[in-house]
Amino acid sequence: MTSILSLAFTFMLAIFNGGTGAPKQPTAKPAEDEAVAFSKTVDDYFDSYFRFHPTAATAAGFHQQDSELEDFSRPTIDAEIADSEHFLARLDKISSADLSAESAADLDLLRSSIQANLLELKDIQMWRRDPNTYPSQVSYSLFLIMQREFAPQEDRLRLLIARERLIPKVLIEGQQNLSDVPPIYVDVALEQMPGEIDFLRNDVPKAFSAVNNPELLASFKTTTDAAIKAFENYQRFLQKEIQPKANGDFRIGAENYRKKLLYEEMVDVPLDHLLEIGYADLRRNQQQKSQRRSTPTAQSWRFWLICAKTTLRPASYYRVSATCLEERDNSSSTKRLSRFLHLCCRS
Repeated sequence: MTSILSLAFTFMLAIFNGGTGAPKQPTAKPAEDEAVAFSKTVDDYFDSYFRFHPTAATAAGFHQQDSELEDFSRPTIDAEIADSEHFLARLDKISSADLSAESAADLDLLRSSIQANLLELKDIQMWRRDPNTYPSQVSYSLFLIMQREFAPQEDRLRLLIARERLIPKVLIEGQQNLSDVPPIYVDVALEQMPGEIDFLRNDVPKAFSAVNNPELLASFKTTTDAAIKAFENYQRFLQKEIQPKANGDFRIGAENYRKKLLYEEMVDVPLDHLLEIGYADLRRNQQQKSQRRSTPTAQSWRFWLICAKTTLRPASYYRVSATCLEERDNSSSTKRLSRFLHLCCRS
């Protein structure tokens, strides 16, 4: 009712000013218009963003793209860049002064998020430099369908099959995109590959062991086998084509790092000052650690026993317990025991 009366008053005032010949005053854009414009821009942006990032949509609880994977083709990357720049321009036209404090903060957050995405797509370009981008992305995409019980198992399995069908395409796009790859990035990707393949071969089928639809399970086996083959082909590609020629620099540069901190963390502290803060904190931690180096107390032994009991199988736990009893008066035993505990955890 208030807004109707306000509009009626504005209309009458306009008639009055026009009828008397009084000069018309420029009217400010109503705050309601800015709020509506911001709300619509937010909705439009996330509709667009989730179309480019189906995995992020699933993670956020939006299931319209659950049967899709990311498209890493260069035309699609260029389209996302153009879309992001379009939405950034729309946000720049919205005045935060005309928004509520909460919406103004959201405006800053969304602008920073878009700027961070553009920084990644245009300048840092991990899609071009990091081979692990592709297998880790599709594995996580499958994992979300497995983990989230938003639908019956059969329905989720159909969605997972649809995503598995797209895995070969994603990995081929990865092969086409990779260039200037740092050696360490290839090493990490190759270290991850056996686990990714094992995830497809063992963990994914176990997640849907309750499904007993023969036709659906046959399709599942077909797409899983094809996905495993695509992963193995990608692994060989990295070993034969990328690893021998990998000579890229893993560093993103000071300016990109400054922008990354600003856009992703909203930290605008100069880098040299951040480095001073970091070194000061490192020296403080080193000093505290040095002061704590002494003969283990009964409390530290209890800590190790609790760690052992909560992380180890019974047989390994008893081995750690015996070691605690035998070596509790030994001044170097904390380091030895921690090493022993790590070995037991891997056994």
